[in-house]
Amino acid sequence: MKTKMFLHLFVILSWSLLVIKAEIHSLMYIYTGLSKAAQKIPSTHQFTAMGILDGQIIDYYDSEIQKKIPKQPWIQHQMEPKYWEQGSMSRKIKERWFDANVDIVRKRFGHNSSDIHVLQWRHGCYGELLPDGNVVFHSAVDQYSYDGEDFLSFNNTHSEWVAAVKAAEESKRRWDGMELLRTYTHGYLKKECITWIERFLQSKRKHVSTPPAPSVEIFGKMSPSESGTVVLSCHASSFLHKDVSLEIRRDGRTLVREDGVVSTGVRPNHDSTFQSGASVEILQSDCACFTCVLRHSPSDLYVEEIWDGGILGKPCLEVTGAVGVSVGLAVVALCVGLLIWCRLRKCNSGAASKVPTKGTDVELFNSEKVTLKESSQSSQSSKSSKSSKSSLVDSVGSSESRESSESSENMENLLTSGRTMPDDESL
Repeated sequence: MKTKMFLHLFVILSWSLLVIKAEIHSLMYIYTGLSKAAQKIPSTHQFTAMGILDGQIIDYYDSEIQKKIPKQPWIQHQMEPKYWEQGSMSRKIKERWFDANVDIVRKRFGHNSSDIHVLQWRHGCYGELLPDGNVVFHSAVDQYSYDGEDFLSFNNTHSEWVAAVKAAEESKRRWDGMELLRTYTHGYLKKECITWIERFLQSKRKHVSTPPAPSVEIFGKMSPSESGTVVLSCHASSFLHKDVSLEIRRDGRTLVREDGVVSTGVRPNHDSTFQSGASVEILQSDCACFTCVLRHSPSDLYVEEIWDGGILGKPCLEVTGAVGVSVGLAVVALCVGLLIWCRLRKCNSGAASKVPTKGTDVELFNSEKVTLKESSQSSQSSKSSKSSKSSLVDSVGSSESRESSESSENMENLLTSGRTMPDDESL
């Protein structure tokens, strides 16, 4: 019995570690349509659409520019002109769809046409990046909202629509009856969307042939809240992986939240890299060795920076404390010298100042072979997950990626149009 319980516990812990280490990426598309009353407001776009990869806008469209345009250098260079032309065509179709349906939903709620109302569609997926570069499905979202409240959503597990309010029940009945639409929506969210995450990630890496080396710095500044206390800050930037670990260590031990560590989390930079920060309050008199460590085990990234005891914006006299004029400088020099000697002696016994060790993000790119899956045309790719994953233009279940298709005239045309939104079907 004990052996069995131990095995169960081991499996649970192992799975937990895998979940923690998982690198999750997201691809989301957001469409927003305003009612006609918004036309009275200057500089307001009746319709906007954007693609968002890992929190960064990668493309944009609105009712004024009437074009799908790139918002990141890598997607501008990696995608062919035809991709943008076809995408612009598809978003014009969606703009007309929103223009009609925002009024349909408004009437169902019995709202006044003189007020501004908002209809929004948000759909996309989350995928886990595996060490071999493949991305596997994690979860998905396909949701409509009206005036900021949930209206209608797609349950990907049961392939059915869910009405959040009574006004959406009619839409649910009609769309649940459209078997092809349910099949396409499920296929796009679980397969095609994941394939596009994979392709976009590969495109980013291909575009950045020699990425900058990650930077790590650690510095101290006097605490504004308590005298004799220093806020020690650790900052890292220009790294390529979201699931890195940024640590502040004291004599080799990683400080945690219970020690007072505050983290900013991982945030995107403008160049498709990431940054992160952490800080902790320590006693100014603490003679321990403090280091800032950036590490990412799957890519062998390891950078460590030692704090030299310096404090920003404070001359040595203020840092050490005011003393008598005649002996002040000698005491300051002695104290600062002892602190630095103490820290460096401890640090040098355990770590070097900056240690990129086995590899860095730069090395990862130089050694990685990037291969993009070729687009293949398939009108019924849901029969095979393999063919569905490799199809990037006309396969079943795609939406934003196959924005190229013309407006479908009937449900049979919807099969090859590759859109999850029923452009000819109102809510």
